[in-house]
Amino acid sequence: MGTFMRREWSPEDVVACWTPVGPDWELIANKSGPTRLGFVLMRKFFELEGRFPQFVEEFPQAAVDYVADVVKVPAEDLAKYDLSSRSAKGHRAQIREVLGFRPATRADEERLTGWLADAVCPVELVEDRLREALLVQCRSDRIEPPGRIERIAGPGRAGLGEESERGGPARPDRTVLVERQPVRHLPPGHGQAARPGADRCRAPSPHLGGHRRGAGTGTQ
Repeated sequence: MGTFMRREWSPEDVVACWTPVGPDWELIANKSGPTRLGFVLMRKFFELEGRFPQFVEEFPQAAVDYVADVVKVPAEDLAKYDLSSRSAKGHRAQIREVLGFRPATRADEERLTGWLADAVCPVELVEDRLREALLVQCRSDRIEPPGRIERIAGPGRAGLGEESERGGPARPDRTVLVERQPVRHLPPGHGQAARPGADRCRAPSPHLGGHRRGAGTGTQ
């Protein structure tokens, strides 16, 4: 069950979506080498995806090469950035704070499971679409997605089955709009400068239910 960042990026899109802006430079001022490169890539990845990468290979190579040139760190140094290290864990905490997010709690998982069963599963059971809907909801709630999204999606589908067995109402006309946008609207005190071309970073917006198109993490 996976939703992955797109791999193909035009030069214009890379510049629009991966360029560090004013507040970013304040955060990386005391970082150097692999940690400097890794931090900026994680910062921009979270801004775009609303989640952190599980592997450094999730960073598009075009973005790695571009950011490496901007922050003056060799692109190959990214191989030295360990996402499971204490430094990376600290970076994730710093990024969450700056963007106004928090880690998901057990209560969040239970609430999201119920929401998925009630609002999404009646019209969509494709696993990748369920994951996409969940990521969008987490972004809306400004929480980092749980580490094992399958732990929510599975019970969500099961909850729908239980409702059907009890004779619950069918809701075939429910339509859920999934629209992933860059995390740019931050709470007071966490302003981020707007940049030309930022709309290029917006991810596709498939509809779950209704007129369907073809079927297409938590860390600390």
